[in-house]
Amino acid sequence: MHRCRIALAFALVLALTSAITACEPIEDTDGSGAADVSTADARGDALADALGPDAGWPPAIDPASDTQLGTTEAGTLSFFDGQVLLTLQAGSLDTDTSITMTRSIIQASGKDWVGYTFGDHGIPLDPRGELTLTVPVAWLPAGAAVNPTLGIYRLDGVRLGAQLQTASSSVSGGRFTITVSIESLDDFVLATNP
Repeated sequence: MHRCRIALAFALVLALTSAITACEPIEDTDGSGAADVSTADARGDALADALGPDAGWPPAIDPASDTQLGTTEAGTLSFFDGQVLLTLQAGSLDTDTSITMTRSIIQASGKDWVGYTFGDHGIPLDPRGELTLTVPVAWLPAGAAVNPTLGIYRLDGVRLGAQLQTASSSVSGGRFTITVSIESLDDFVLATNP
């Protein structure tokens, strides 16, 4: 038993020594005797920027609503200062309609997501419209921006419904933009497939 403890302690020391020597040293670059951690911080910031946030999920989003007038003519409705665009073709709406959208954190399939709900739920769009969302990368769960299942999903009660076909998506300047085709004003969440 005593030999097992000694062997275990020795293995632990070797593992810790290997882990410590594998780390890049943080150097005293200005001669002050203090380590320059800005390089280490920059490496961590770059990784966090690439993968999205690793803490603080869900993002702090105050529920907000915005109302725009949709007409029977072609046009684009802008919600939340252009963060959400609803592009309609001529005749997509049967009559001029006041359209309200609410943005909030919505729980679906046991997780919290950034959700978008239309006050006039279920209004059909014929021909189809396009929904474009632009959100800060910080609003995505860690690693979501590089997850191939990241997309806009129809909300089916408290579960994620079908993922809508993505027309385009991009990450630029710390913002994620995605466009999908929609056939009705439903409730949607920006999510990854669980």
